[in-house]
Amino acid sequence: MVHEAQRKLVQKVAAAAAGLGAPPAKYVLREEDRPTDGVVATELEFPTADLRRLADPGDAEEASKLRSALRSWGLFAVSGHGIPGALLDDLLAASREFFYLPSDEKLRHSNVVKVGSGGERFQPEGYGVDRVDTDEQVLDWCDRLYLQVEPAGERRLQFLPARPPSLQALLHEFTARSGERVARPLLAAMGRALGFREGVFADRLGGERAATYARFTYYPPCPRRTSSTG
Repeated sequence: MVHEAQRKLVQKVAAAAAGLGAPPAKYVLREEDRPTDGVVATELEFPTADLRRLADPGDAEEASKLRSALRSWGLFAVSGHGIPGALLDDLLAASREFFYLPSDEKLRHSNVVKVGSGGERFQPEGYGVDRVDTDEQVLDWCDRLYLQVEPAGERRLQFLPARPPSLQALLHEFTARSGERVARPLLAAMGRALGFREGVFADRLGGERAATYARFTYYPPCPRRTSSTG
């Protein structure tokens, strides 16, 4: 059974709430669950791993930065990957074009699928909102397109949009370059940095059969009014 909120696309909710001055209550995190004033993300230095330097096994400084990021944050940004900026710009533009298509066109790739005689179920791939399970759940202020891109033979083409026409080719090129220039060398560098053999993480993920996913997320402007002082 699919929760009724599963069908509420945030892009439409935001358009309806634009004149209200605040998003609907279901999208607002409770005060007690929000970060405290002591945790200000802009004051923290987000770690970055430079793949050009990590390619050199003798670069102890960059390996130490990667090791620290893995042990503290558990995530990091990647620089020096060599993926052309023009490809990233084109892929971003194509994804934006998809989100501004008419709803009927986008819902051809919905993550709510029909099963049996009149039944429906949520499944991760496709276009829509993230999974909704309960009435008490705080909903995410975003729509997304989520796709398995590797292994190529396991792509579910019914969820891969045909419009805009450029999206499929751009995503294929980005996936191929990301595997070659980012995923494989980065996993090897992570193994070295943590004192394991280079292939330990790639092997655990399934090697060449590792599942890889792409997620495009659309965040509508928040209707909450902000105040300024001066």
